[in-house]
Amino acid sequence: MDSFAISSHVGVGPVRFGMTRQEVRRAFGAPYEPFSRTSGAEPADHFPTIPAFAYYSNEGRLEAVEFAPDARVTLGELDLAEKAVSAAMELLAEADPQLERDASGCISKGCGVGLWTEAGIEFQPQSIIVFARGYYD
Repeated sequence: MDSFAISSHVGVGPVRFGMTRQEVRRAFGAPYEPFSRTSGAEPADHFPTIPAFAYYSNEGRLEAVEFAPDARVTLGELDLAEKAVSAAMELLAEADPQLERDASGCISKGCGVGLWTEAGIEFQPQSIIVFARGYYD
């Protein structure tokens, strides 16, 4: 399985925020399935073999990538999928004192990454989202 290195607010792995849908599809180079989670929303792309979802702005530009737990997503030396959410949150808080935490995970606007799990933060994340500056504003 490929590793996807996060470059905060710039991109993750081979994709960069601001890329068009076609550029993202070429960069990932994997089969994809367009879909919409809500009616009226800009369609997203599901890349089942990565496994990841690419989310686009109303202008059709990449603004976030969400990874399932099978993906290897790294921020520096930290493999976000291999640690419990609580342990990853402590490390993220060192880089981002404004880290937003709740019972299901965290969002680091400073690092451009979020972790989520419904199982409890003592477990590994079920979702890792990497996002452009302003995505959660």
